[in-house]
Amino acid sequence: MLEPSDRVNELYENASKSVEQTFEISAPIIRYFRTMETMNKYQKLFVDQRRFVEAYVLQIKIGVLFLKHVKQHPEFLTFKASNSSIVSNGRNQAKEALNLAEVTKSKLLDIFAKEKVAFDETQKRLAAEAEMERAKQEMWVLENERRALEQESSTIDTEGFIPKETSTPVDAADHNLPPPPYQAEQGHPQVPDRSTKPRSSSTSTASSSVNSIVPGLKIIAPSANARSIHQKVTVPALLGPEFLKYAFVNSSQNIETIGMLFAKSLQGRFQITTCLLPKQKGTHDSCTTTNEEQIWEFQSQHPELIMLGWIHTHPDYQAFLSSVDMHNQYLYQSLLPEALALVVSPNYKEIGAFRLTETGLTVIGNCKEKGFHPHNKNPPLFEAAPNVEYLNSPIEMVDLRS
Repeated sequence: MLEPSDRVNELYENASKSVEQTFEISAPIIRYFRTMETMNKYQKLFVDQRRFVEAYVLQIKIGVLFLKHVKQHPEFLTFKASNSSIVSNGRNQAKEALNLAEVTKSKLLDIFAKEKVAFDETQKRLAAEAEMERAKQEMWVLENERRALEQESSTIDTEGFIPKETSTPVDAADHNLPPPPYQAEQGHPQVPDRSTKPRSSSTSTASSSVNSIVPGLKIIAPSANARSIHQKVTVPALLGPEFLKYAFVNSSQNIETIGMLFAKSLQGRFQITTCLLPKQKGTHDSCTTTNEEQIWEFQSQHPELIMLGWIHTHPDYQAFLSSVDMHNQYLYQSLLPEALALVVSPNYKEIGAFRLTETGLTVIGNCKEKGFHPHNKNPPLFEAAPNVEYLNSPIEMVDLRS
C-alpha cells in the first residue's frame, strides 16, 4: 500500500488528468461554468456523506477546470465582458473548492494513515499465519516419515531377530502431538485449505433487481460476481414503461429518445424521482439534446435534485452501451460514481441500468475517437450496475420537447 501522502498526490494527479480528458477547448465556455456548478453541488454532498475521496477529487477538478481551462478558453475575455457575474461566481467557486481541498486533504491523510497501519498489521498477521501453516505442514511430513520408519523397523526379522511387542509404532499422543486431521493415500498428511472455509455473504442487490417486476420489460441483471462499493440507487419500476410511452412516436419511426434522470439523496441511497425530456434531435442510433439551458434551468429550479445520469431508447437494438453511449456515460460517471445509463429496448422488451467498469473508465477516458468506433470487449468496459434496485416508487415525467 502507498504511503498516505503518495495516495493523496495520486488522487490529485488523476483528478487533473481527468479534467484534461473530459473537457475540450472547443466546447462552449458556458458549459464549463455549468459543469463547475454541478461539481460544486456534488462535492458538498460528498462532504456531508463523509465520502472524502470523491469530495477531494471534485474540489481539485473545480479548481483545475477554472484555472487551466476556463481562463485559457478563446471565448474567456469576450464572455467575461458580458457575463461578469457568472465569471465572478466561477472564480469564487474555484477559490472555495481549493480551500476546501486543503481541509479535505488533511482528513484524507489521517484516514489513509490509519488504513496504512491496519494494512501493515494485517500483512504481518497473514505472514505469521502463513509461516505457522508452513511449519505445521513440515511437522506432519516429518511425523509421517518417522511413523513410516518405525513401521518398517517393526516388520524386519533377520538373523532370527524377532521384534518385541513393545516395538510397535508409537502413537502421536505419546509425543504430545495431535493426530493429523486427514491422511492421504500416499501417506502425506494434509491440512484443510483455508480457502474452503465458508464465507458469509451479504444479500446481493442484483437478486432484488432481477426478482422485481418491471411491467412488460425484462431486466438486464448484473453478473453473478459483480460487486459494488457505491451507494444503492433505487429506480422506479414504472420508469421504463413510462419512458416508452413518451418515446412511442419516436420509436415507431425508429428514432431514439433521451431523458435526464434526477434523484434525491435519502438515508444513504439515491432515489430516482424525476425524468426530464429536454428538446432533442434523434436518429435510429443516436440522440442529442439541442437546448442544454433547459436542463440547467430545471436543475437550478430544483436544487434538492441531483442529476444521476440519463436514459435513452434503442429502437433497433437490445439494451447495451454503444461506443458513443460509453463516452456519454463517462461524462456523467466521472462526476458522480453512482451515475447510471438506463437503456430501454422497445422491440426486445428489455431495460438495463449500466455503468462503466474501472477498466472502462480508464479506456474511455483515454480514447480520443469520435462517433461509433470499436473497443475491446475483454475485459468488459461496462456492466449492469449491481447497486440498483427496482422498487414501486413514484416517478415524475417532465416533457420539455414541445
